Amino acid sequence: MLSYTVAQRAREIALRMALGASPSRILRLVLVQGVTATGSGVTLGLAAACWRRKSLRSLVYGISLHDPVSFVAAPIALAALMLAASVAPALRAVRINPVSTLRG
Repeated sequence: MLSYTVAQRAREIALRMALGASPSRILRLVLVQGVTATGSGVTLGLAAACWRRKSLRSLVYGISLHDPVSFVAAPIALAALMLAASVAPALRAVRINPVSTLRG
């Protein structure tokens, strides 16, 4: 999703770079978008899991109602994976050539 968004916003990113945005600012722009999406997903997922934890217990063997591994480690692992997946689109955004993108 983030890669598609970077491709759609290539002209905007090129314009920001042409107007003087540093590569670190562009990197931060894309990473913040990925972190925001991750935070929303993890928050909604935890809320849904807390709301439906009795039915989840019957679906997954060995999970208690207050299982710390499920409610702490899993969201942390998912957030770390999303951050790692956000790095490639962010680096691609930094390598955009403003001149060729704005001309094309």
